[in-house]
Amino acid sequence: MCSTIVLAQFLVLLLACVSHLCVGEEKLPGKAPLVFTVASNETEAYLRYIRSAKRYGIEVTTLGLGKPWQGGDMKKLGGGYKINLLRSALKPYKSDDDRIVLFTDSYDVLFLASLEKIVEKFETFEASILFGSEGFCWPDPELKNKYPVLEGRGTRFLNSGLFIGYASKVYQMLKNPVKDTDDDQLYYTKIYIDQQLREELNMKLDHTAALFQNMNGVEEQITLALDPDSKEAFLKNTEYSTNPLVVHGNGPSKITLNGYANYLAGAFVDGECQTVKENLIELDEENLPTVMVALFIEKATPFIEEWFENIAKLNYPKQKMDVFIHNNVDHHKPTIDQ
Repeated sequence: MCSTIVLAQFLVLLLACVSHLCVGEEKLPGKAPLVFTVASNETEAYLRYIRSAKRYGIEVTTLGLGKPWQGGDMKKLGGGYKINLLRSALKPYKSDDDRIVLFTDSYDVLFLASLEKIVEKFETFEASILFGSEGFCWPDPELKNKYPVLEGRGTRFLNSGLFIGYASKVYQMLKNPVKDTDDDQLYYTKIYIDQQLREELNMKLDHTAALFQNMNGVEEQITLALDPDSKEAFLKNTEYSTNPLVVHGNGPSKITLNGYANYLAGAFVDGECQTVKENLIELDEENLPTVMVALFIEKATPFIEEWFENIAKLNYPKQKMDVFIHNNVDHHKPTIDQ
């Protein structure tokens, strides 16, 4: 009897100790990563970017929204305004060594995965700050030879449209003043090509689009692929056999990104366009608005006849539809003139 009581007391004590140890070993919840972008206006491209973020449960803080753009002409040099906005936003986190910060452009960017997967991929680089890369040394080609030698394959030069890092290191990187109209990519480039700063910040580039895909100059390497399970499209870099998780249509590649955006981030699933089901508005059937359908033919294009047939089948009053056609191909003129 006594031995039974002693054994029971021992088991209770053992369970209490194990419980205490388990609580002591439980990891504290990680600090939520911060995601920033810059945009002045809620353009269609911006809303597309936000849609892709929501698709993967990513909460984005948009800096400068609703305020005049102060960063100069982005078709030339400019963008220092983005640096100054980000520096101000990161000030409360300037000593935070554990919190991850992701910065992206907005009008020409799409998220292709959850923040959890993005962070997981970032950690494989063992970097404190990671930028995407591209094949052009822009905006100052004279700095080309100051870049470290690229070991192995990949694109060699920094692109400032996508980067991720630890808050304290990112804030440290932004410490030098910059004018709003100065060039942001040149600012980051000068930091990266300074070996001492690069090593101090543990700053690296994603040379093979494992995480960040900058499209300009490498569009032929990029293709859409279909996930057989989810029936969703994803992006694949065929040159490096990587599946980037954030894509940036920098420079002229914005047009290509516009096409891919019709399928990526859950826009097209299992053969059906999903975006046409979103943000629907109710119409008064007695007072429908006039809509315009436009067709631009810049090169020989198949299925022109089918396009007209599909327009004719649309369930919408034809007297409320206008059709605009711009044709630059003589071959299609007889079909269009019918």
